[in-house]
Amino acid sequence: MKILQRFLMGLGTVLLLALSLQLVAPKAVHAVVSTLVTVANTATNPVASRNVDNPATYPFSANLCINVNSFCDPSLSQVFVVPAATSTGVQVKRLVLQGVSGDCQGDPATTALLDGIQISSFAPEDTINPPSGPYRFYQIASIIGTSPRIGDFPFSGQIFIYAAPGDTVHSDVWFGSTTPFRPGAMQCGVYLSGYLVTQ
Repeated sequence: MKILQRFLMGLGTVLLLALSLQLVAPKAVHAVVSTLVTVANTATNPVASRNVDNPATYPFSANLCINVNSFCDPSLSQVFVVPAATSTGVQVKRLVLQGVSGDCQGDPATTALLDGIQISSFAPEDTINPPSGPYRFYQIASIIGTSPRIGDFPFSGQIFIYAAPGDTVHSDVWFGSTTPFRPGAMQCGVYLSGYLVTQ
């Protein structure tokens, strides 16, 4: 009888101890976690956050002008250099160009032979370790336009060009090569869009 009584008392003690740990442990763990980090994200006081992969964080655009025996607005150029920092002073790691659009107008004989617009990016020349040949590596994206009216050549398309700070981005036109010709006057407005990567 005494053995059974001792066994039941021991079993009851173990059960009581297990129940006590079950009730106390979650509160203790919760107390430790709540002392480490407390975040209050309410509608009136939301937590500030920023998606570093969002292209809208630092959007980029450039207006360029190409002229053939013509004139461009003096404030526009045919090329630009990728900036090293954003307008707010954040360091740029890369420029991503995703779209190009615009229009070429001028001599009908010239625009009739216009094949498309070419956007290229190339790094500054390496004077310390120059390449063995006369060429430098660069990226090219070509956009073919349409000619709904004589003397008019609108174009628009998606491109993928990645350029580092200090790289030069260049716009140009190329013409049909089936018949040699002397280009007349022509002017092209080019609009480039993309975003700057800073992270």
